[in-house]
Amino acid sequence: MTGFGTYPLGLTDEQEARAARLHRDAVVIDLLYWGPLSHRGYTAAMEQQLRDSYAIHHNTMTSILEALHQPHRMALAGELPELRDIWAASGITAGSLQLAVGDPQELLKTAAYLTAVTDSLEWMRKVNTTDDILRAKAEGQLAWFGNCQPTVPVSRDLTLLEHARDLGLRMLMLTYNQQDAVGAGGTEIHDAGLSAFGKDVVARCNDLRIVVDTAHCGPQTTMDACRTSRLPVVASHTSSKTVFAHDRGKGDDVLKALASTGGVIGIVTVPFFIGAPRTADLNTWADHVEHVAELVGVEHVGIGTDWPMPGPMWSLELVADFAAQNGFRAEEHQIDDTAYTMKGFDDYRDMVNLTRVLVGRGWSDEDVTAVLGGNALRVFREVLG
Repeated sequence: MTGFGTYPLGLTDEQEARAARLHRDAVVIDLLYWGPLSHRGYTAAMEQQLRDSYAIHHNTMTSILEALHQPHRMALAGELPELRDIWAASGITAGSLQLAVGDPQELLKTAAYLTAVTDSLEWMRKVNTTDDILRAKAEGQLAWFGNCQPTVPVSRDLTLLEHARDLGLRMLMLTYNQQDAVGAGGTEIHDAGLSAFGKDVVARCNDLRIVVDTAHCGPQTTMDACRTSRLPVVASHTSSKTVFAHDRGKGDDVLKALASTGGVIGIVTVPFFIGAPRTADLNTWADHVEHVAELVGVEHVGIGTDWPMPGPMWSLELVADFAAQNGFRAEEHQIDDTAYTMKGFDDYRDMVNLTRVLVGRGWSDEDVTAVLGGNALRVFREVLG
């Protein structure tokens, strides 16, 4: 097992120094972020607590949420002071934190959690406008923007969306994998596209200055969203179907549609979405980045890691159960093995490896910093203000 940020890429000393400088100085934005802690940061005591809880409830989603919240709750109680150092070692400036927009009670619970974390830990900041991200970079903070992946579909009562915006929501994914009232998800057998209600959701997001996200949406739903939105549309965490055929990726026509809105396409580090799960590595990831950059322009490429999720490795294996319940079909290789991480990105402290692999491929300083966060920052400026 290598140390953090040291995956062998054959870089020269000059390239290593350049990559370190770029990563240190850049605004780094992860459009789908599960950090700061990943499986290598969980102590034996933390893992045992999660095991004991799972032995009682045997609920996959509960276990995932407990693993996500455990580090922050411990930090709030003063029990995990090293969490700040773990985050700082990643170099990440801003990342997403999940809010629920399908049920009023879940919205209140998730919004209260976002507020507690960002208000109580001086090294964290909630994103209201783009300037909050820039201030976080200047002041050595981690900025959180509220986003929603609607595994429970968006409420038909769109006043809930307005309340969510007031409580911190800044990015809304239109659908998860399956068909709902908004539109068809990316693993739905019949892609019916965006519904009339879905178009209302897009229009309301535009009015409320919420970024429209299509990461899990089906091809037609994504295309319809691009045609409907007056503001840039993103795919926060996806990949190229041309590079690796997988339903969680986007075809070239869809990538072009997203770029035509001025949006940004975040490339995932999920090994089983970008290649063979046991061998996918930094170069596999970079292949997707370069294909999208060559197809639609480097100004439309970003990062949306989405993996590894928080929790010890045994709890990551439970994600396969969640996936099976939420539209990932094993017979269509939607998910192969959640026990694997992408080689070279095993922990958020490996974030610099994404910079290193682009430097090693001869990318310019300007293009590297654009992918790290400059492109996402541009979209946020246009939508959030």
